[in-house]
Amino acid sequence: MKLRVGNKLSTVKIEKKLTQEQMSELLGLSTSAYARLERNETSLDLEELSRYSKLLDIPIHEFLPETFQINNTPNYSQGGIVFGNFYYYADSNSESAKQKEESDKLKTEIDLLKEEIIKLKNK
Repeated sequence: MKLRVGNKLSTVKIEKKLTQEQMSELLGLSTSAYARLERNETSLDLEELSRYSKLLDIPIHEFLPETFQINNTPNYSQGGIVFGNFYYYADSNSESAKQKEESDKLKTEIDLLKEEIIKLKNK
């Protein structure tokens, strides 16, 4: 799902007293790519929008149309966004599983390195 957020980007640019060049640099875009976004000629997916909201220090909901609804379950492990008949489901459990797997790999590697250090010290 793509969103057009040019009007909000333009407003933020003015509020922060930045030029198009400064905004494009802050967001990691070429000036022409940023200008197309601001003119609503291109749109953002939710991941890009999330990254830009963090970079600009603006809550993501300020970029979303009023018809968007953000839902979280009580345990905050799952959530989604409702827009008209479209529901974007964000499953943080899959992301958590990836992070746990990476963490486990790093712990194993650290343990192996510690063993190697002990062996080297004993030589």
